[in-house]
Amino acid sequence: MDAEEPRVLHFASYINEEGTEQTVIQVHPDSESMRYHMQVARRQIEERAPRNLDISRMRIDVYGTPTEPVLALMRELAGTGVSIRIKTLAAGFNRLPEL
Repeated sequence: MDAEEPRVLHFASYINEEGTEQTVIQVHPDSESMRYHMQVARRQIEERAPRNLDISRMRIDVYGTPTEPVLALMRELAGTGVSIRIKTLAAGFNRLPEL
């Protein structure tokens, strides 16, 4: 991951105790990092995703405002049947260092 995507600040996969639900959290410093990640993810998904993957309960939540190119890549990778929900920042602060 360091070699292929050095700008990603945080990437983690969490699974519930039953092993029936997975959540992936990613933190990127900017939209260019996310766009690049989506291009890398496309290759990984095309090469490794199970062909019988059930996406009927899948959902993508985006926290922040994605650029149109990033959103277009997400829609393409998600395909039909996967909802994408955009949640814009209402309040908060950021203590992550700027790159």
